[in-house]
Amino acid sequence: MKDSTAAKVIFLWLAVVVTSLYFRPLMPIDETRYVSVAWDMWHGGNFWVPQINGHPYSDKPPLLFYLIHMGWFFLGVNEWSARLTGPFFGLLNLFLTARLAQRLWPDDAMVGSISPFVLLSMPLWAVLTTMTMFDMMLCFFVLVSVFGLLSAGFEKKRYGWLLLAAGIGGGILTKGPIVLLFVLPPGILAPWWTRDSGPVSWWRWYGGLSGALLVGIGMALVWVLPAARFGGAAYADAILWGQTAGRMVKSFAHQRPYWWYVPMLMLAVLPWSWRIPCISRQNLDHASKFLLSWSIPGFILLSLVSGKQIHYLIPLLPPLALLVSRHLGATPSRVHAEAYILTGLYLLVGAFLIVAPFLTVYWPGWAPFMDRPVVWPIICVIAAVIFLCIPQKNIAHAISASCAAMVFLIIMLHIVFYRQTMLYYDVSPMAERMAAIQQSGKTVAVYPEKYAIQFQFSGRLDTVVGLESRQQLEDWLKHNPGQYVVFVSENLPLVDKELWNGCILLRPFRDEWTSLWQAEALNRALSSL
Repeated sequence: MKDSTAAKVIFLWLAVVVTSLYFRPLMPIDETRYVSVAWDMWHGGNFWVPQINGHPYSDKPPLLFYLIHMGWFFLGVNEWSARLTGPFFGLLNLFLTARLAQRLWPDDAMVGSISPFVLLSMPLWAVLTTMTMFDMMLCFFVLVSVFGLLSAGFEKKRYGWLLLAAGIGGGILTKGPIVLLFVLPPGILAPWWTRDSGPVSWWRWYGGLSGALLVGIGMALVWVLPAARFGGAAYADAILWGQTAGRMVKSFAHQRPYWWYVPMLMLAVLPWSWRIPCISRQNLDHASKFLLSWSIPGFILLSLVSGKQIHYLIPLLPPLALLVSRHLGATPSRVHAEAYILTGLYLLVGAFLIVAPFLTVYWPGWAPFMDRPVVWPIICVIAAVIFLCIPQKNIAHAISASCAAMVFLIIMLHIVFYRQTMLYYDVSPMAERMAAIQQSGKTVAVYPEKYAIQFQFSGRLDTVVGLESRQQLEDWLKHNPGQYVVFVSENLPLVDKELWNGCILLRPFRDEWTSLWQAEALNRALSSL
């Protein structure tokens, strides 16, 4: 990648990441939960078993939390370094994708120069690269594994198996065995994509693949076995079997039909969606076959898994970006289509912002989000006209302009909804009041219990009491009248204004409400209903 191209990629990545750091808080429920897990481990000094509110957290392995701890070790406990951990891997993945293009098509520099822009212009990638989640890290280790397969397959380098093992081990420690859905298919299908690269001993190939798999799993077991011992029987069962098998066979969360990823993928890769069917009509060289052996089986296997979320698609976007980039290089005369798609996207957003205030009749709960100044629709229209009128000197210029247009759109939406995002999703005002109560020597409980984990990091809290059922809440209020409770509800059952005199703090929380009470006051209010 040329220095000028690298500088553009870094600038665009930095623009969207810095905007997200400034114009939105840690987003519940995922970001607040993950950073709270890191805080609980750090605060409690328990680094083998991830903790949340004093309980073992079995949903995810510890690597993300360890990297957050590394930042805190050098910089002190802070929010911004924790929030940069995931995005940093997003930037690494852009450069690894460009490097992968150079390895696959050494004689076609165009693919390497435009593929990072194609990838960053995909809205799913541009949004997820700003968030503290596991998917960008998982994608990094998938890319490391892919480089290992290429080195072992095309170049016959033995160190390729070590790269593959490192990628598998790192992926398992990042998000569990799901990394194998993306890594094993191209390894198993090697006879297809290595057909023209010279004679291969398939006994040796599959032996190397099996060995790398075992070494990678062994790397993960260095953490898994001690954690299973220290975390107890229930935690051991969860990390060794329950989480993976449960999500694959019959998910306890995010159950969706097998076809759900098809429309989600088309949205995730805008404005390049229409080019994906065109890829099959181009000549399939060994590099394209390799990318297809990575993306198609991975997509099918993800679709068969019971639990589905759109961000699970992230490891499939680099191969799609590379295939699209190769197709763009072969059809430069049709590159202007994306400009019209992005222009239409700007106009669609502008039109929505114009009509949004009138939609509150149908969705009154969304009124604060829909009441937008007229200046933003005007900016959308102006941006669309400017982008459409930019002269596209060549394919590289057109692709980088498309990426800049998508990044600007996401930045603009961050700014447009800044006030509402901070009001509805920022948990720090409530968390800070909870911290002040704890520092005064009092106890804070949270009802329902599942929300207790949302405030841990923002308030730097000790363990809070989680109340799971309404009966537990009533019993706790009765026996702890001088303590405090955070009460979360979908609606506000305490309709009598006089009953709200005992409420210390009332805050919206996503589509619900959080209220802070002294236990005696809440008990009196609930008894009066």
